[in-house]
Amino acid sequence: MATSRLVLDRRNNFVRGAHGGASRDGLEFANGMGVAARSVLYMDKDGLKVSGRTTDAEMTLTAWNPERNGSGWAGQATRDWSKLKPTDIAAQCLEMTRRAANPV
Repeated sequence: MATSRLVLDRRNNFVRGAHGGASRDGLEFANGMGVAARSVLYMDKDGLKVSGRTTDAEMTLTAWNPERNGSGWAGQATRDWSKLKPTDIAAQCLEMTRRAANPV
């Protein structure tokens, strides 16, 4: 599974993809990421064995404008790291931040 083959360079490039839009728009931002890989084995007294493995990955982005009157958040979670789309997360977060500015 892609999540369990995660390496530092790939992760850093992935995060940069999410931060690009926020930086261009002069927004401040914070990013959260989490990945996990698990293996399980169940065995009963008769020797019946069941095993499995799973992975989880999630990424969130929060941004706020310099005037501090608008903020936004977006995120994705999936079982497979390769299915996260950082540019989509960033686009949704930035749009929410723009729409939240100067509330009535």
